[in-house]
Amino acid sequence: MSSTGRSATRSGASGWVRPIAPHQDYAREVRQYAAAMRKVDPSLVLIASGLNAEWDRVLVEQGGGAFDWISRHDYSPITQALTGPAAAAEFHGKAIRPREGVLPLLREARRALDAAGPDGRRIGIAFDEWNLWHNWFIKPFENEWHIGPIDAVFAAAQLNLLCQEAGDLRIPMAAMFEPVNEGAIRVQPFSADLTAMGQVFALDRAHHAARLLKTDPPRGGQALDVCASLSPDRQLVNVTIVNQATAGDRAIDLILAGGRPRKATVTTLSVRDLQPDITMDRRTQEVTPRSDGRLSWILPRFGIALIQVDVGDRP
Repeated sequence: MSSTGRSATRSGASGWVRPIAPHQDYAREVRQYAAAMRKVDPSLVLIASGLNAEWDRVLVEQGGGAFDWISRHDYSPITQALTGPAAAAEFHGKAIRPREGVLPLLREARRALDAAGPDGRRIGIAFDEWNLWHNWFIKPFENEWHIGPIDAVFAAAQLNLLCQEAGDLRIPMAAMFEPVNEGAIRVQPFSADLTAMGQVFALDRAHHAARLLKTDPPRGGQALDVCASLSPDRQLVNVTIVNQATAGDRAIDLILAGGRPRKATVTTLSVRDLQPDITMDRRTQEVTPRSDGRLSWILPRFGIALIQVDVGDRP
């Protein structure tokens, strides 16, 4: 379902004519189409097109009983610099953008939906388009296409955010738009390869179907973005960490509450210098727990890491 964006008029009881706002027009159409579709298949999960808090409020108030989820999109600001010191600032900005920019937008949408929802029902947010903005999207024949480590760090932080917040915000689905040739996979005439962003998706696959674990904020105000989960077989604690700072490498000490780790493997994606159109160096290393149970290693500048800790069965 999508909005036509057109205006309309109607006659009131007194015969005068007044315009109907496009969102009111769309809400009426949602009700009509939803009723017709559910006559054919009552099991359908229907998604209405969202826009902003006011649009969503009217849509939910007038048609919220007709659909299950509402669609929301977000494209974070375009990257202005791809190399040099200015690119380092872009890297940091994109690393913090999901939590400082995207999360407030999603929370605002959640509040608006809950306030207007029928009978207290929580309509889900289908976050079905998210990405960094690229001018190539609009005019691919006039603008160059570049994707690299800056896109990757944004994706890493965004995936951490979604793992942590999707439950509270009731986001049943989220999709990066779009993975093929605009994000995760670069297709050549005779080959297909992961981009730097695609490498992050492959790394974060460890969280799939896992149970979210609570993480304490990094000590000392370290600029780290962290997400942790317990694997379905309860054998591994998976922790993804994004180095948001760009001044240098970071010494990481990881402490697991409630048990002593057996062993751990760290997989790191990093680059020495920021350049467009490059993939990230991938390195895997074994980390031996210290006598106090801590796991310590170095997270490089411009680094994203997955540490998988063998913990065996846990309660």
